Amino acid sequence: MKSKPGQPLLLAAWSILLFVLSACGNDAPQVNEADVVARVGEAVLTLDDLAAEIPEGIRGKITKEDLQDYISRWINSQILYQEAKRRGIDHEIDLARELERVERELVVNALLEKEIYADKSQVPEGELQKYYEANRESFRRSENEARVYHINMSTKAAADSLYRILRSGQDFAKVAQELAAQSEDPDSWDLTLGISEVPEAMHSVFRLRAGTVSAPIELDDGFHLFQVVEAYASGTLREVNMVRNEIANRLQASNRDERYRSLLAELRGATKVETKLEQLESMPMDSLFARAARKAQSK
Repeated sequence: MKSKPGQPLLLAAWSILLFVLSACGNDAPQVNEADVVARVGEAVLTLDDLAAEIPEGIRGKITKEDLQDYISRWINSQILYQEAKRRGIDHEIDLARELERVERELVVNALLEKEIYADKSQVPEGELQKYYEANRESFRRSENEARVYHINMSTKAAADSLYRILRSGQDFAKVAQELAAQSEDPDSWDLTLGISEVPEAMHSVFRLRAGTVSAPIELDDGFHLFQVVEAYASGTLREVNMVRNEIANRLQASNRDERYRSLLAELRGATKVETKLEQLESMPMDSLFARAARKAQSK
């Protein structure tokens, strides 16, 4: 069982934004020196820039050290960016085409976010029930499953110590929920798993009686403890309350697809679109790519 990426990986994701800041930095308007946290040549990074580039989803987990690391990344990026511009690399045709593609994708994604993904409304209960009844067979278990409470500890000593406490009568569910709330995945304490999902753990877990606590099981990301809540045999149906989120996700995805097709059809009807596919018919594929290579070499 792999845990979610840690904070360093979240921060590494910021690096895709550094070149955006780099591209804008040299043309920045006058700024208050009191707001400047870094400067490379004429490019500046302000407190507002820094705050704006941190995704909302990780702001509550950011430390001063993380911000210092980001500033260091911005400085390195600016140094390289400015050298690339000095050499005229930003005017090379392949790079210009790639920048145009990235800009197009960013703008398209922003449009889709507004038109397709902004709707966060809940799927009505009636629709959930109707979908479940119409697709009952898709929720039939293909293998043995178990609902388990779950705890992951980083060391064997900590897992062994907690195991003794839980065996003495401590509420497993309460402890598991409290520990999960402090982790990257607050829902990891209450799971429904098939025997094939984590076979090195689940074969042992399936031998436990309901309510029994497993001894720590070592996996690739730590030491895991389980308590079986209920076991389900292969071939039985998952009840609707167990698949409510799955159904909601399916319906929301279907609704998004429908809105996407509707939006595209509407825009296509209002846009002049012309294709000349005969151009492809008259040119062999190897000639097409050879032509592109010759044009690139001539630039």
